[in-house]
Amino acid sequence: YCIFKTRSPLKNRLLPKRRGSFLMEDNKDTLIDLQNKFKASIEHETWKTFITNATNDFEFKEGIQWSRLELDTLQARGQPPTVENEIKPIFDRILGMYKAKKTKIIYRGRNVAKDETHSDTLSALALHIQQQSGYEFEEGDMFDDGNTCGFGCMEASISFNDDLTPQVTLKAENALNIFPDPNWKRYDWNEDAEYLCRAKWVSIKQAKQLYPEHAEEFESYLNTNPVSNDSQTMERNHLVDWRLKR
Repeated sequence: YCIFKTRSPLKNRLLPKRRGSFLMEDNKDTLIDLQNKFKASIEHETWKTFITNATNDFEFKEGIQWSRLELDTLQARGQPPTVENEIKPIFDRILGMYKAKKTKIIYRGRNVAKDETHSDTLSALALHIQQQSGYEFEEGDMFDDGNTCGFGCMEASISFNDDLTPQVTLKAENALNIFPDPNWKRYDWNEDAEYLCRAKWVSIKQAKQLYPEHAEEFESYLNTNPVSNDSQTMERNHLVDWRLKR
């Protein structure tokens, strides 16, 4: 399981939520550098293999266990694609046992009598953060992903409300949305990873709303029988899913 940190959005607002001044000519070199790093992550053979295997793991747990060839064979025989999912109850039981323990962070001072006040204060702050961020549920989602595909992620960051009051947030992140620096070696990304990419699926409708000037290009990628090299590359790199139109 990996926990990664992000900087305050007020101090590190590099990319806008929508199209903006960042895409101007004076930021061209930075944009090219970011694109190259993202491509290096998603096109790395190890990570592409992980995405394929992890997707199969999640589908199998959710009961999608027949291949397309097997489904076609069953349909030709007139047999229903019956699934007896024996593995999901095991996952649910392990997750339930984990949540029942209800992890609680407690600080202990080296000099018990002298440090007791400080350690108690830190313990109270940690419990407050856990309660305010829904840590019990976020950690459960991360744990469930880790059990399913061997990789779970959680983001620790600082957010600000309307009056700029800082708040620690802990959020589980979908393991399939993370593309780390392929050259990282240490267990902790924060130690040696140069960058960490995070991407998420969006519907074709939302993509058109965000980038209307590329609407026709998005539609071309969703062709159910792609003939262009661009469409085939997009599908092979897990950048487009024409079945779910996203």
